[in-house]
Amino acid sequence: MTPAGTPLRVLQLALHAHLLGCDAGVTAQVVDDARLPAARRLSIYAHAYASRLQEALRETFEKTRARLGDDAFDVLAAAFVRDRPSTHRNLRWFGAGLPAWLRVPNGRRSCRRRDHRRHR
Repeated sequence: MTPAGTPLRVLQLALHAHLLGCDAGVTAQVVDDARLPAARRLSIYAHAYASRLQEALRETFEKTRARLGDDAFDVLAAAFVRDRPSTHRNLRWFGAGLPAWLRVPNGRRSCRRRDHRRHR
């Protein structure tokens, strides 16, 4: 069991939802400490998670990044991370959907996928 008797799997799912930008109440399950409150620590972790996904896209799509330029590619990568969060445990597969995602007109892209299940 975890804080307040929450089963670990429930806490893991709430943390994953938090990383995807959904409020799953995980902040209430994380204990504050003297250095940083729980909400700030979770924010730092979520930022690091998104940054690592964007870094993986930069590494995978080097030619696209070179063609667009770093700033434009970073904006595109951030939007893709928000719109298509990783569903795989292996980072290798994360950017596979980027080419198809780019073909969809901006106004028709979903704000966030609702299916947050992870593939094993």
